[in-house]
Amino acid sequence: MLTRLTISTLIISSLALSPVAFAKTKDKSATAPHTAPERVQCEGVFGPDVTVDMIISHFGAENVEARIEVDSVEGVPVFGTLVYGDDPDRKIAFQWFDEANTRFVSYVDLPPTLATPEGLYVGQTAAEVAALNGEPVSFAGFWWDYGGYVFLHEGGKLWNTEAPCVPMIRFAPTVEEPDVDVTTISGDVTVTSDDPLVAKVGVKVQTAGMGYQYPEGYEKASP
Repeated sequence: MLTRLTISTLIISSLALSPVAFAKTKDKSATAPHTAPERVQCEGVFGPDVTVDMIISHFGAENVEARIEVDSVEGVPVFGTLVYGDDPDRKIAFQWFDEANTRFVSYVDLPPTLATPEGLYVGQTAAEVAALNGEPVSFAGFWWDYGGYVFLHEGGKLWNTEAPCVPMIRFAPTVEEPDVDVTTISGDVTVTSDDPLVAKVGVKVQTAGMGYQYPEGYEKASP
């Protein structure tokens, strides 16, 4: 079990990202658009220097909850900033390296109506993601706590550590009761998007967002 946790940690440590970027999230693929949504850019309200004040100014105070529990990691609450919290098709969650003071963005979780700068969005098939990457992508096997996380840092066009933010996505099967043996894509294993079982169980992007570099000079206080 620690194998995949180690690889997930490598994704974080390669950019010094916060572990909250891997918080458990609900499946949004059911509401995903049929056409490619608008791409956001790693600037302004989606840039590395975003603040809560910028978010409020951009989206309107009535649509923003400045500090609220947005998720949990293994039962530990994760506090962030929520935009359009009552609308699943527009909800955006900002997470922060400094949760207590809601500063230094670590991760932004996008709704189905928005795409990352690279064109990744909720509802894409694994084959579509591989096409954008220029080669198959690998990810953690399904049906466990860290299932479906895609290891974009392992190669391809989509991972660029020089960019102000990097894409982070999670896959999930959409076929609830597949009539095939899924042992080889279950649990603590590495799966590649060109595995025939991936298409048979209807793997699609469940969550999509952007991760950001750890702020230089910031030292998180010990709990």
